[in-house]
Amino acid sequence: MNKKKEGFEPLNKEFATFYDIDIISVLKEIKRDVNFITDVLEKGENGLVLSEHEKHLISLSDINIIINELSNNRFKFKIKKLALKGEKLKERGI
Repeated sequence: MNKKKEGFEPLNKEFATFYDIDIISVLKEIKRDVNFITDVLEKGENGLVLSEHEKHLISLSDINIIINELSNNRFKFKIKKLALKGEKLKERGI
């Protein structure tokens, strides 16, 4: 067990340096996502009931901010978007 752990640490450090997240954290996120997908598949259409969640308008300018924040995360990917130009973006939304 001890030798295996010693071999894991350098790999984990290299992984964390490259991806900005350690292997154990990634595995926990994968497990969470698989559990969510399993729940949705098992429950069919009732797996994700949107009526149980509070609804509110999200302005288009807020959506732009959210997309920018997602693009500036700790992972190495970017989201490209076509910038919406116009007036009253705070009043328009989905």
